[in-house]
Amino acid sequence: MTDLVTLQARLLAAENAYHDYMITGSAQSISESGRSVTYTTANISELRRYINQLKDEISLMNGETNNRPLYL
Repeated sequence: MTDLVTLQARLLAAENAYHDYMITGSAQSISESGRSVTYTTANISELRRYINQLKDEISLMNGETNNRPLYL
């Protein structure tokens, strides 16, 4: 299981990448542990989904409940 600090760092990186994409419209990459993922217009919804997943995991670790809809 990933610790809270790591999840929060991942969320920050993902949100920054999404912000940069929205401002510039250009592809954004996120790298971690030697793995890199590049998000473009074609798959930006995957980045939004990843951000929501991280938020859900952080909420669970903090003992919070999640009332947002589940997107598959």
